[in-house]
Amino acid sequence: MSIILEILSDDEKLTRLSKLMFNAVDEDKSGEIDKRELRRALLRLDGEDPDHDMTNKIDQVLDILDSDGSGVVEFHEFKELVRQLLEAFNN
Repeated sequence: MSIILEILSDDEKLTRLSKLMFNAVDEDKSGEIDKRELRRALLRLDGEDPDHDMTNKIDQVLDILDSDGSGVVEFHEFKELVRQLLEAFNN
C-alpha cells in the first residue's frame, strides 16, 4: 500500500498530517487561518515578492476553502483540502 493510500484509509493519520500542515500556516495559533496567514502561505508557495498584490487569488482560495462562509479557514475545512490533494496525487 502506498503512503498516500495508507493516510487516506486511516483518519487518525490524515488528521495528524493535516494538523501539522495547518499549524505551519496558522502563524498566530488561533485555530483558524485568516486572510493574512493564507496570503503569506501562498506567497511562500508561489515564490513571489511579499509585496506582490495577490488579493484576487487569495479571495478565490478563501472562497473555495471556507465552506461555512466564516471568513477564515478552520481545521475541518483544511483537512478536507488535504484529503482532496492526497486523492488527486494518488490518481
